[in-house]
Amino acid sequence: DYLGQVKSNSEKELSSRQQHIVDWQKGVEKLYGTLKRLAGKKAKLTFQKTQIHEKDLGLYEIRNLTMEIGTLELVLKPRGTIILGFQGRVDMRGPRGAIRILRIIEGRKERWALCLNPENPNELTALNEHSLALAFKYVIEGPHTIPPPATPSTPVRMKKTSSKS
Repeated sequence: DYLGQVKSNSEKELSSRQQHIVDWQKGVEKLYGTLKRLAGKKAKLTFQKTQIHEKDLGLYEIRNLTMEIGTLELVLKPRGTIILGFQGRVDMRGPRGAIRILRIIEGRKERWALCLNPENPNELTALNEHSLALAFKYVIEGPHTIPPPATPSTPVRMKKTSSKS
């Protein structure tokens, strides 16, 4: 019957949204694990629960990460999953700057990329030890400390998507 079909579809949609949130939360925790591994014992990490509301997903909880490096504090805040061209964004903010860390999923493979150039948000660098060091320098000392694009980095290849107008 019609109402049974509506109920079934509604339950499937809710389950899909909940799984999307769980996948996002796991992805962010994986990112935090990578940052912890790359920062080593040089940073003290603390977590705070926060809530995000996304139109298609509703309200959900996720953790922010605060990294204390000496007297400096860096804060990583997940911003959401509905980001044009990406499957999530986490902002890293320090005393003199902020960068975006973007989640990219291709097939079943997840990876993270850094946007170190706010002038060109399409210029992305794969997250690795070298790019993370540049990101820390950017948010701690300011954007003027990042060398020009000749810096060796691993570019992230983006698939072009066509849009119909």
